[in-house]
Amino acid sequence: MSRRPHLRKPHEWGLFASSAAVLLVGVILTTVAWIGLTWLLRHHWPWDRKAERNAAVASQLDVTKVALSVVAGVGAAIALTVTYRRQRDTERGRFDERFAAGAAQLGAPSAAERLAGVYTVAALADETTERRQQCINLLCAYLRLPYDPAGALLRTVVSEHTWQVGTATGREERTFERLPNDRDVRAAIIDTIRTHLQCDGLWVGHDFNFAGAVFDAGNFDGAHFTGGTVYFDRTRFVGGSVSFDRAQFAGATVMFNHAEFSGGTVYFNDARFAGRVSFDDARFGGGRVRFDDVEFAGLVSFARAEFAGSRVTFDGSKYSAGCQLQFGARFTGGRVTFAPAGRRQQPTEPGTLISFSGATCVPGVLQLGDLSSQVGRLIPPDGPVG
Repeated sequence: MSRRPHLRKPHEWGLFASSAAVLLVGVILTTVAWIGLTWLLRHHWPWDRKAERNAAVASQLDVTKVALSVVAGVGAAIALTVTYRRQRDTERGRFDERFAAGAAQLGAPSAAERLAGVYTVAALADETTERRQQCINLLCAYLRLPYDPAGALLRTVVSEHTWQVGTATGREERTFERLPNDRDVRAAIIDTIRTHLQCDGLWVGHDFNFAGAVFDAGNFDGAHFTGGTVYFDRTRFVGGSVSFDRAQFAGATVMFNHAEFSGGTVYFNDARFAGRVSFDDARFGGGRVRFDDVEFAGLVSFARAEFAGSRVTFDGSKYSAGCQLQFGARFTGGRVTFAPAGRRQQPTEPGTLISFSGATCVPGVLQLGDLSSQVGRLIPPDGPVG
């Protein structure tokens, strides 16, 4: 199947193409003006030679002057186009210079320089709507760099990846340096992202790629993930406190696939899941994860997730009409509860589907409480539930 050629937008045209387009439009406008003025002033069409010979209402000089004025206007429009394109190219060059400077600061050995780089790149993103995603990608890429929460000294880390290419095996090796005092820099990036997804909303609707990042702290409270795609795939939550309290997951695709919750506490309290959120193949192997008072209004999947050692609570959650909460998971340890939240408990609307189909459980691990009386339809798990 052949793909249709990509048509460039007018602002992407080159200088020659833009000038030619303006000239063509000018010629058309001049011709239309000449024909129109001839009809208005001389009451006949320019190609009517008989009427031309007999007409005496207006002199040919007047028509010529008006036509020349139109041509002068076209020339001014071309000059304006050239000036605009030069200015735009200058601004693009200035963006590239500032972006390169910010990237260099983020790679500096000094924590102070890296913090300055965070705010330089964030300010650049605020000023340039068309290239804002590029700045966001740079900040997210920093969070994806190898990070050891316990490490404070410079260390060399070698990352090796292999893949099959036909009958051959490809190999890529990358060397990183873990930078000291990195926690403060990472916290500044997370805080900057949260602020722009919460207060001013300038970055709402953009993509965020945290795949493979390590979080030992962070605050995404009240962030609005309401557009684009947000990747937390293979993310590791290893300690400290990471909060998504009151976050809005609506209209975006958010993926925590293969994420690992192995320490600390991760909060999703009072969050709202109204888009497509996937915890497929995630592992809750330690620490605590709280989904208390969450509103589930979209498709939330825990397919093949493993609850093996964490304390996970869905206490007081609301399951709205159209909600599809799928638990095709393995409950092999820890504790998972669906207890009511008392005074903040809200009734579940009809049309809710909460499925444990395909789940495997061991006695004493999954405590449903009165969940069966809260939901419109509850599909029991295949194994026993304690």
